[in-house]
Amino acid sequence: MKRILCLLMPYSGHFFPHINLLRLLASKGAFVRVYCDRKFQPHVPQEFISLENYPQEIVNYCQYIANYQKDRERAAKEYFSYMADGKIIALRRQREEEMACCLAERLGDAVRRFSPEIVLYDAQAPFTIRLRQEIPCPQFELNASTFLPKLWQSPSFQRYYQEILRPSYPGAIDYDQILALQRKNGRKENRKQAISFGYLSPMLQDEFEKIPDTCKSIGFQMTAPRSEKRDGIYITRGTVSESHGAFLLYDTVNALSGCPEPIHVSCGANFYVKQLFEKQSFAQHVHIHSYTDQKQMLANSRVFVTHGGITGVREAIFAHIPMLVIPANFPDYQVGQAIEKNHAGILIRKRPLHKEEIRESYEKICRHYDDYLDGVAHMAKELNAYWSQYGAEAVWKECEQAL
Repeated sequence: MKRILCLLMPYSGHFFPHINLLRLLASKGAFVRVYCDRKFQPHVPQEFISLENYPQEIVNYCQYIANYQKDRERAAKEYFSYMADGKIIALRRQREEEMACCLAERLGDAVRRFSPEIVLYDAQAPFTIRLRQEIPCPQFELNASTFLPKLWQSPSFQRYYQEILRPSYPGAIDYDQILALQRKNGRKENRKQAISFGYLSPMLQDEFEKIPDTCKSIGFQMTAPRSEKRDGIYITRGTVSESHGAFLLYDTVNALSGCPEPIHVSCGANFYVKQLFEKQSFAQHVHIHSYTDQKQMLANSRVFVTHGGITGVREAIFAHIPMLVIPANFPDYQVGQAIEKNHAGILIRKRPLHKEEIRESYEKICRHYDDYLDGVAHMAKELNAYWSQYGAEAVWKECEQAL
């Protein structure tokens, strides 16, 4: 029986995209040990797949929440400092290295006893690198997000800087400085390019032509509920873990609150959002929820307003609902570009947010609703087609060849 070690981020958005792959590995007779979060164990065959929690230090690191900021400029500076502040970038790298050493020390003996023949690891989990260096077997990357081009070769990143980062960041920073910081950071990573599997298709990957050949798009497939009667707007920014995102959500709701349609807002019972929304009285047709059943919300709503997180976007694509995308980071901007390019929604570009742009973009989708529905359906069709052609079988085939 083949032994496969799978190292994921301990979030639902980084577990459920892989669930069909995990089930396939079990069906092939592989024994899979997954480090993620044990609460997901009921969703996979327990006979062949065991889920383990990470050490508490890693859990705490992954659950890091930024400081609550009452001031918008401070919130924006804290949020974008990971790209624009060399000191913060260095501290973040130091913290990653500390966590990588911690994981290798805490899990090294257990992993050696398990003796994996294949390692699959999350592209967004840098704390796994030291442990993986100690495991002499083939390793492949799993990407639950988008593939990033080299930023200095990306016209999309330059637009992101001009439209999002520069108008949002209150400090003194220019485009060349950003690129210099990213190049320096990239040199320190010094990563060997592994084969990476992403739950994407060319329509959902901005600048697809700039992605290395080692990045494999395998498509995606899911069953989404559909409702014959759709009404209103569903707004969320997913898990808001910092103040800048909370301000963006607050401004988005304010911009659309004048629409007569029902508006449902998901806050995720988040502290930052609560601090803002509890001071504001909205009209009766604006419903603020601590949590929502997102798939059902998407099924019942006419327009989805999102930050562009790819997990929610894929759910919206399969629910056949057009989108307004209001991103903050570059991967979400990439998704927004892809959505807009394929006429499945509109990317909101101006910062600070302009109420008129958001409202007019929403009304544009409503005026041409059938056209946008066609765009979303076309993206769903391509994702399905790629999954049928490649899908989880492509990962299994690469594992078999490596062995």
